[in-house]
Amino acid sequence: MEPRDNVVDLRFYLGVLRRRAWVVAAATVVVAALAFGVSLTQSEVYEAGADVLIGRQASDQVFVIGQGYDPRRNVQTEVQILRSRTVSDAASEAVGAPVSVRIVADDESDVVRVIARSSAPSFAARDANAYAKAYVDYRLDSTVQRLIEAGDEVTTKIAEIDAQIAALPATSTRRAPLEDQRAYLVEQQGRLEVSANLADAGGAAVLAEADVPVAPVEPKPLRNALLGAILGLLLGVGIAFLLEYLDDTVKDHTALERILGPGLPVLTEIPSLGGRRQKVESPLVVVDEPTSPAAEAIGMLRTSLLFQMLDGQVTSYQVTSALPGEGKTTVVANLAASLAGAGKRVAVVDLDLRRPRLNLYFGLANRVGVTSVLVGEVSVRDAIRPVAGLDGLFVMSSGPVPANPAEIMASGRLAELLGVLKAPIDVMIVDSPPVLAVSDAMALARIVDATILVARAGQSSRRAIQRAVSSLRQVNAPIVGAVLNDVSSDAGGYGYGYGYAPDRAPAANGSDSRRRDPATPQR
Repeated sequence: MEPRDNVVDLRFYLGVLRRRAWVVAAATVVVAALAFGVSLTQSEVYEAGADVLIGRQASDQVFVIGQGYDPRRNVQTEVQILRSRTVSDAASEAVGAPVSVRIVADDESDVVRVIARSSAPSFAARDANAYAKAYVDYRLDSTVQRLIEAGDEVTTKIAEIDAQIAALPATSTRRAPLEDQRAYLVEQQGRLEVSANLADAGGAAVLAEADVPVAPVEPKPLRNALLGAILGLLLGVGIAFLLEYLDDTVKDHTALERILGPGLPVLTEIPSLGGRRQKVESPLVVVDEPTSPAAEAIGMLRTSLLFQMLDGQVTSYQVTSALPGEGKTTVVANLAASLAGAGKRVAVVDLDLRRPRLNLYFGLANRVGVTSVLVGEVSVRDAIRPVAGLDGLFVMSSGPVPANPAEIMASGRLAELLGVLKAPIDVMIVDSPPVLAVSDAMALARIVDATILVARAGQSSRRAIQRAVSSLRQVNAPIVGAVLNDVSSDAGGYGYGYGYAPDRAPAANGSDSRRRDPATPQR
C-alpha cells in the first residue's frame, strides 16, 4: 500500500507544478532579470594578489635547535600576524589610505596570498604589494630586534662565566665544564651576529608581487543571473505550492476521492474543451463525436451504472452538484444519450424547476412538462417526448417555472409521477438543482434509487463538496459516486486534452417542430 501512496503523492506534486508552471516560470525570469539588472548598475571591482613566502625566523634557527618544528602551526601563526592591526596600519601609512585585504593560506605550502580589491586596477595592485611589504618589514624588524636582545643576553652570560672561572684555582675540576659552556655561548653569539646581518633574517619574503589586473572580478551579470534563476526557481516552486494550499478548488480525481471519503468513488473524469481550436456547436458529444475522449468518459460512466443496474434494485438516478455551473445538466444529457445508445429505454426528467435547461440539449421547447402534469393540465403521455434519432430515449422537461418549487418537490404527487415514469423503462435520469442552493436535491434523494454528484475541476470548492456530501448523508441519500467534469490535461488525470463544453446549450426556438435530430447535427 505504501508504494501506491508514494505514486499518488508524486502525481499530486507533479500536477501542482504543471498547473502552476506559469508561477514558477515567472518567478524564475523575474528574479534572474532583477539579478542581471542590479549587476549592471554595480561599480566594477578589480582584484590583485601578492604571494608571500613564510619560512623560519633566524632567531628560531638559533634557539630552537634540536626541537620539533611544525610548519602548519607556523603558517597559521603568521596568518594571524598578517591580519593584525599592526601590519594593517603600517600598510595604510605606506600608501596614505586605508588598506583592506583578504588573506588566503594553503595548508599544503608555506605560501600565503594577500588579495586586495579596489575600483581602480592600479590601486588594487598597490594595496596588495604594500600590505605584503609591510608584513615582510615587520617580520624583519621584529626578528632583528629579537636577535640583538638575545646577543646582549648571551654577552651578559659570558661575562658571568668569566667571573666564575677567574675565581676558581687553576687546578679546579669545575673549570672544564664552565669553559665548555663559555665556548658554546661564544659560538651562539657569533651565529646571532651573522643572522642579524642577513637580509632574510625575518624568515619571510615577497615571492611574487601583484600585477595590475586588466579585467574586473565584479560584477558578473551572467553568473548573478544564473544564481538569480536558481533562486527564482526555488521561490516559484514555493509560491506554487502556497497557492495550491490556498486554492480550495478540486483539480483532479485524487483530490476529489479524498474529499468524498471511503466508499465513494470517482466514476469518471470528463475532459474539457480547453485544448481544441474548433469547438462543437452542441454539448451532446456522445452523438456528435462518439469517438472523442469526452464520449469515452461518458461511456465509462454508463458502464459503471449498467453494472449497478444488474440486480434490478437501482433504476433511477439523481444527478446533482454542490453549486450551480458545475456541468450536471451536460452530464445528464450525455449519459442519457449514451444509455439509449446501449439499447436501454431511458427517461430523462428535468426537475431543476428554478433553472431548467435540459430541454435545450435536445432541441425541445419547455411549454409542457413536469409542472404541467402535476397541476393536471396534460397527461404523462403528452408531457414526455421521444428524441428523434435516439430510439429508447424519452425526455420530460420541467414545464413552466412554478412559484413554489420546494412544495412541488416535497409533494407526494411528484413521487407518484416518478413511479409512473419508471414502470415502462429501464433507467430514469433526473436532473436536480444543486444541493447547497436549495433543498430540492435532498427531497429528491428520498425518491430516487441513487444520487450522483458532479464537480467541476478548477471551480468546485472542496468545502462546498464536503458540505454537499454531508447534507445528502443527513437524509440518507444513496450516493453512488461522483463525476469530475471539465478536467484539464494538466490536472494529472487520464491525460485527456479535450471534451465537451460545460453546460453550453443551443438556444431554444420555442417550437417542437425544430426538435434536434442527434443523427444530423445542426449547423
